[in-house]
Amino acid sequence: MYIKEIKKNNTPNGKVFHQYQLSETYRVDGKVKQNSLLYLGSNELLKIKDNRTVVAKLLECKIKNEQILSDDFVDIPLELSQLAEQYYARFLQKKQKASQQGVPEEKSDTISYEEVDIKTTRVFDCREIGTEWMCYEMLSRLGLKEFLEHKGWNDKKIDYALISLISRAVASYSEHKTESWLDSNSGLLELFGKRTGSVSRHDLYHASDNLYNLKSELEEYFYNKMTTMFDIDDSILIYDLTNTYFEGRKLHSKIARYGRSKEKRNDCKQVVLAAVINKYGFLKHSNIYSGNMSDPITLIDIIGKMSKNCITQEKQQLIVIDAGIATESNLEMLRANGYLYVCVSRSKPRKDYETDKANAVIVKDKRGNEVQLKYMETKDSQDRWVYVKSNAKTKKEDSMLFRSMENFELEMAGVREGISKKGCTKKADKVWERIGRIKERNRSVHKYYDIKVEVKDGLATEVEYSRKELQSETKQSGEYYLRTNYTLANEEEIWDIYNTIREVESTFRCLKTDLRLRPVHHQEDRYCEAHLHLGLLAYQIVATIRYMLKTAGIDYDWRNIVRIMNTQKVVSVSIKNKAQDDVIVRTCSRPTQEVLEFYKALRMSSMPFKAKKFVVHH
Repeated sequence: MYIKEIKKNNTPNGKVFHQYQLSETYRVDGKVKQNSLLYLGSNELLKIKDNRTVVAKLLECKIKNEQILSDDFVDIPLELSQLAEQYYARFLQKKQKASQQGVPEEKSDTISYEEVDIKTTRVFDCREIGTEWMCYEMLSRLGLKEFLEHKGWNDKKIDYALISLISRAVASYSEHKTESWLDSNSGLLELFGKRTGSVSRHDLYHASDNLYNLKSELEEYFYNKMTTMFDIDDSILIYDLTNTYFEGRKLHSKIARYGRSKEKRNDCKQVVLAAVINKYGFLKHSNIYSGNMSDPITLIDIIGKMSKNCITQEKQQLIVIDAGIATESNLEMLRANGYLYVCVSRSKPRKDYETDKANAVIVKDKRGNEVQLKYMETKDSQDRWVYVKSNAKTKKEDSMLFRSMENFELEMAGVREGISKKGCTKKADKVWERIGRIKERNRSVHKYYDIKVEVKDGLATEVEYSRKELQSETKQSGEYYLRTNYTLANEEEIWDIYNTIREVESTFRCLKTDLRLRPVHHQEDRYCEAHLHLGLLAYQIVATIRYMLKTAGIDYDWRNIVRIMNTQKVVSVSIKNKAQDDVIVRTCSRPTQEVLEFYKALRMSSMPFKAKKFVVHH
């Protein structure tokens, strides 16, 4: 049984409204028929699809005298239970009245029994449905379909957009490979009532392009929807950048440029992706810049766009940025625009500033390592400075230092051994040139060595190098300074605020690894930007699901969630009856216990759709 939505148009004034009726489908002589059981009117609660599903399930259980399973629906709202009771009472009245008037009761094959041959059982057309259903339901909850309808999109255009978006979140393939995935592996098209092979890669290209046309509006809609849905505070925002590289030469691209690659792919052109997220990982604003764009310059542009589009905030917003963006001009700009900020200082404070490290506040990071924090007394700066000494950072920097020193010594050993080998460099000036190139490759460590070259008759006879004492340098390893104009917080609170920047790092990791935002294969800039934007929209679904799971104590990365949810399949089962006809049932597998826990945390139905029966006569 299901609740059918009927669109009505009041011609005199052009008003459109909806009515609802309880219906069921049944099969007669191999043909599907519909039967209207009860007119339900125009209750406001039924405008929401999820509510219609819950009420229909409650009514079906009452009419058939069945017990609703606990894993089908959880936390059913009281108003929906009461509404189902009212409709059930009306159903009984209708049935009693029909009986008194002698009207025969309509029959259907919703309950049927077949005598079958178990040996002929076969299972075929097995497809993944768990993750697809989870994303489909989450998009319904976020109301994206209604938003696109408000923009004047037709049903076909909306379906292609939703299919493209869900496919990006679940499989994260190219449009060409997504077409094959929809045809061969996924049951996603069944959720939209579409047959296999009805969506091509060209439909997916157009869908992502259409969504990109609404970039700013979609970002604002999603962010406002999520903050209101979960009633979260967005007074702290994190800004950071990453880059993603291209496959191919990109000769005619205006945005693909060579630049400093965070992924060490300096051989490829790239674009820079800037993102503003809140401390819960929800994306507020994003922008795509050319690959050679300087990181600090982007902040001015982003703040200008945010100030232009944002709604008046009750609280003053605080921006968390890393050292690469925290130039003096950017900090001055943030102060001028009324923003608070916390950042890592690009340089050390003046030498005459002293810190009483004996009275430092001791905190622990998430791995249990001690961190020392202490406010510094500053006279000339407009900001407050926090001295930070991290034991974990000390170990990391020392390890990096000693590894670089090993590489330097290994190269110097090659120079020394080459003096005594045939065919190697021996002229003194050439030996010094070789040492100079080694110093250039190891700029951070060559200053820790004394190097001598003994020369006889213009030829180098011996190369000696010795390591200096490192005490003065290692004392400062693991030390850095935080700067802030937020004066109402102590050292530990400033430290906690700055560490929210780990959330944007997690966001970029999810985008580039889980959602496979790299590399980009498109040739035209518009399609490149649409591809990146589709990945960001898919991240909105991922972030919402992960946030709800995390509040329930399930802190999994997205790839692990997809792996677990993919254990739920939709399959066809065929078995021959006594008349040698094929009785085919299309149904979903029962979810595992772990998948049920996901559904419970997300407050979703555990079965994407009910079993459908077909009889093929021979």
